[in-house]
Amino acid sequence: MKTKHLIRNGFSALVIIAALLLFPQAGTGASAAASAPIQSTAAPQGGVTCQVVQPGPTPGKDAYIKQDKVDKRHGGDSELRVKTENGMLNRSLLQFALPSLPAGTVIDSATLSLYVKDASGGSVNINAHRVTASWNEDQVTWKARDKAASLLWTNQGGDYDSAVAGSTTVDDTKNVWRSWSVTGLVSGWYSNPSSNYGLILEAPVTNPKTEKKFKSSDDGTANQRPKLEICYTAGVTLEPDNSADGLAGQTKTYAHVVRVGNLVETVNLSASSSQGWTTRIYKDGNGNGAKDPEDTLISQTPSIGPNADYPILVQLDIPL
Repeated sequence: MKTKHLIRNGFSALVIIAALLLFPQAGTGASAAASAPIQSTAAPQGGVTCQVVQPGPTPGKDAYIKQDKVDKRHGGDSELRVKTENGMLNRSLLQFALPSLPAGTVIDSATLSLYVKDASGGSVNINAHRVTASWNEDQVTWKARDKAASLLWTNQGGDYDSAVAGSTTVDDTKNVWRSWSVTGLVSGWYSNPSSNYGLILEAPVTNPKTEKKFKSSDDGTANQRPKLEICYTAGVTLEPDNSADGLAGQTKTYAHVVRVGNLVETVNLSASSSQGWTTRIYKDGNGNGAKDPEDTLISQTPSIGPNADYPILVQLDIPL
């Protein structure tokens, strides 16, 4: 709280600008996510909570597939491979059972990390893509997503979205972690759990020859197995309120951003002043933090989400 003394016709008036209080109330919604083994939970700065999923051999689901051995299965191997060589490509598939998160959670980041076991051939970009069909870890091959059930990939080498969900450069350094930012991908899985068929790692070139080997969930060293770290904050949040000096008769404008989580929400909004002064809430149409003629009065947001930001303005009238 800040104060400002005003001198008017020999009188001193004390004007107090109080921090505005906004009370978001999320609408109804529901979400579902499979339970998963959690290795650790942490609460870094700013109220962010992180959960690390790092499964072992039984709950873990990963495998690599080989272009030159289209019927060979590698779901039980202790390593994953990505290889670039014309006619001899290797790709790796991983799928994580996602931990349950509070309804409306905002996914701030999601990071896939793999431990490099061996590497050769120089640096290569390895891309992560969303897999679009189910697959059986024990039966997946280059040709089939489930060899025993005679279920073939629509496209040999895996069915996946062509959009790159995350990418990183992997050189020949061994015994290090390499990470992919897959925030959008994981957010999508929480919004639509039935779409979680995992991801595939591939290199978008065939030459020169490179080969990268990573430890899988079947590796004997538990803390070097593939892991997915998901960091999140509370479902409906607002940026911090601001206080400022003001003069009698002024109208003060405060910019805020309403954030919703992985649900689709309608948020009811209200603002009040500790002095009982008049307040109004506007939609900040262009997000510039200033009141423009086209900005409209609101008492609630439209249906927004998932993981959306909705800019608003709160105005306070300081009486004379």
